[in-house]
Amino acid sequence: MKKRRIVQLLALVLTVAMGTFGCATGGEETETTMEPSEPTAQQMQAMDSGQILYVLQTVNDAEISQARMAMRRSQNPEIQTTAEMIIADHQALNQRIQDVAEQTDAQMSESQLSRDISNKVSQVEQRLEGLSGEEFDREFMRSQVELHDIALSTAQNELMPAAQDAQVQQVLSDASTRFEQHLTLARQGYQQMQDEAIGGGPEEDQEKMDRDEIEQDEIDEDEMDKEKMDDDQWQ
Repeated sequence: MKKRRIVQLLALVLTVAMGTFGCATGGEETETTMEPSEPTAQQMQAMDSGQILYVLQTVNDAEISQARMAMRRSQNPEIQTTAEMIIADHQALNQRIQDVAEQTDAQMSESQLSRDISNKVSQVEQRLEGLSGEEFDREFMRSQVELHDIALSTAQNELMPAAQDAQVQQVLSDASTRFEQHLTLARQGYQQMQDEAIGGGPEEDQEKMDRDEIEQDEIDEDEMDKEKMDDDQWQ
């Protein structure tokens, strides 16, 4: 029994060590999706109002930064409209955060959670940097789904349980509502782009209809010419 227990413990240690080694070492570079690390209940309670507000501001700054990139690089009117809305809404949220920080004397400061979100944002922006045209538009909308999902989950599951001040709780509640609205719109926009990429989209459908109509007209003209030639021969 003792020998078996030692073997089991060694196996557990090796498993943990291999997992740690796999995370710490390189190899072939692959795209990874890093979610913000989940803090324990003790860590969440340790976050003060200033750190909570700073996390929320970090999320807003990330959304504003990506929307500005879309304004510069996208030619799609729908993307432009979406980006304008994101900038306006998240700037308004940032102003609310500043007001609450002043009213509650909260000193905003970094935390592990805000750093994790910043790292995630950097990864997403690196993906967008090398893209253009429709490929950029689709990836931008996909990143909006990804980041707003993280924003909503962070606000509801990590920041709200840690918030003690009523004003901080209220701004988190309002932010969650806005994040959810943006998430719904981003999902709809991304799905529409996916459908158009697969089905060709309305513009390509119209072009195909126009081509088919021209081809049919040419066939009709050929048949009319043939009938006329036949009539001439009989005459």
